[in-house]
Amino acid sequence: MRIVAIANQKGGCGKTTVAINLAACLAREGQRTLIVDLDPQGHCALGLAVPEEQIEVSVASILSTDSSGQQPDLSRVIWQISTNFDLMPSKIDLANLEQALAGVEGREKRLRHSLSTIQNKYDFVIVDTPRPSVF
Repeated sequence: MRIVAIANQKGGCGKTTVAINLAACLAREGQRTLIVDLDPQGHCALGLAVPEEQIEVSVASILSTDSSGQQPDLSRVIWQISTNFDLMPSKIDLANLEQALAGVEGREKRLRHSLSTIQNKYDFVIVDTPRPSVF
């Protein structure tokens, strides 16, 4: 499984558009692809026509779970968009997560740990990073 992060220091530069289109093209070529939306605005779901009100569990739920070695249940978060193309959506609850995890040891490894549980299911994981903080 290859992980590709789409990042830029400037907001509004097209990160989400690039992430969605890259994931869609990889899926069309037969690559099993997951797009992980780490932006609290949730524009990946919006761009892929996933209704926000139907998203009960988001990526924030996975990243905020206890890191005591328990395997997170990613099946509750992942939406199938089309053949070979899945989405792990975000919601506004992700905005509070950085502060909530500020003193937690190993917080920077939570996404990698979660994705390691599904590494045989995907060829590519595309990560749509959040817009830069204004603080």
